Amino acid sequence: MRSIIPMLWLLLHFISFIICFLSVIMFFDKKAHTTLCNYALVVSSFLHFMVTFFDLRVTANIGQQVFDRLLRNYSFHIGSTSFVFLMTQIHPFLWFVSIGFSSFYQVIRYLVIQILPRIRSENRMTSILVSIYRQLSVPPTAELYLSIFELFTSISLFFSKEKRNPIFSDFVKAFYIVWFVMFRYATNKSHQMIWNSISLNFVAIAGTLPNFLGNLIVGSIAGVSCFGNAGLRLYSQVNQTPNPTQNQMEMNDNIMA
Repeated sequence: MRSIIPMLWLLLHFISFIICFLSVIMFFDKKAHTTLCNYALVVSSFLHFMVTFFDLRVTANIGQQVFDRLLRNYSFHIGSTSFVFLMTQIHPFLWFVSIGFSSFYQVIRYLVIQILPRIRSENRMTSILVSIYRQLSVPPTAELYLSIFELFTSISLFFSKEKRNPIFSDFVKAFYIVWFVMFRYATNKSHQMIWNSISLNFVAIAGTLPNFLGNLIVGSIAGVSCFGNAGLRLYSQVNQTPNPTQNQMEMNDNIMA
């Protein structure tokens, strides 16, 4: 069983990357794109709920309720978000870029750390894999890219038009921002850095505009900051609680246990 789970984890990440990659390529073929997106969401949901299960098993002795541990589990947030997108048939383009990129990194990282050290012979392919991994890991470029994709998914949701059921569209927008973006802002330094950078740029722009527009922009930024602070308070204990999946860019070792 211990040998099957890691291979299943790796296989699901590989499948997730391939399907997401194909969904991006087939973006202009509506039928194929929709089908591939649904497959990607099914794989993402199953994969991250599986990882969540092993996280809960490992953290079962920390004395917290199951709900509290789920609230603080990154994989559960990813899996549940993918599941909501699947159920509502809303397919944000950047979400598939996000989960596909994440799976790509996980596969590369596993190969470089777990597989390649066992292969003594070096060739061009191994050199390429190691080079890609280093470029994405030092500095944590992959984490920054992932945060950008996740953050801009929320923006893309506001430009998507759900003609079949606008209520679903509004629900998904609110769900993604409250459930996912607030969680990421509260637990991920890359998200905080991106938000701070955007805020500073908008404040600088506001200073060059007429007072009415400048005050409107500054007020909007203040509102977003209050929203982010609410997320920090909500997840104030996250960083004090062992959470193996807090950093999506680090391979989850609990599945190896």
